[in-house]
Amino acid sequence: TTEIYTLSLHDALPILINEAKQNKCSLVLFGHTHSKLCTKEDGITIVNGGSIANGSYALIEIKDGKIITKLKTLD
Repeated sequence: TTEIYTLSLHDALPILINEAKQNKCSLVLFGHTHSKLCTKEDGITIVNGGSIANGSYALIEIKDGKIITKLKTLD
C-alpha cells in the first residue's frame, strides 16, 4: 500500500499488521526507517533490522515452522 510510505512508523504498523493478517502472513519485514524493531503482535512477527550504517541488523531463522529473530550489532 503506497500510503504507508507517507506515514510515521507508529501510524504505519497497524496497516502492516492488518495487511499481514489479510494475506495470512506470519512475518513482516520492513526497513528504511533506520529504527530497529523486533516484536510480535497478534501472532505476527515484525522485524526492522535498523541501519547497517549504524551497526544494527537482524538475523531471522525459520526452522520447523518457528520464526526465530535476533537484533544484532556489529562488533
